[in-house]
Amino acid sequence: MSDLRKKLIRLAHEQPELREHVLPLLKVSNEENEASEFAAMVKKKYRGVKFNPKTGQGSANLGGVKITWGVSGNDSAVVVMTEGLGPLKGSPEDVWKVLEAIKKALNRL
Repeated sequence: MSDLRKKLIRLAHEQPELREHVLPLLKVSNEENEASEFAAMVKKKYRGVKFNPKTGQGSANLGGVKITWGVSGNDSAVVVMTEGLGPLKGSPEDVWKVLEAIKKALNRL
């Protein structure tokens, strides 16, 4: 946990009247981390990954499966759109597992 994040949590705890302003900042930080974490997972295995840390959106070609991703507007989950399939939503690790399974299945065809 970053030092700034710890300080914000402490501030929200010590001054309850500021919570409504501080807590949304912590949520945005968590959402950005989820998208960044997913981008790092994709970058470890594939080239040509595009990711904008300011928007939390990215895109890649996973061996023939084109994907785009970003963070959910409702929570900190990653939402991945795949070409020809519906959206995948979940933690970066769970979404990655599903994408790997799809890629393996397509390679068998």
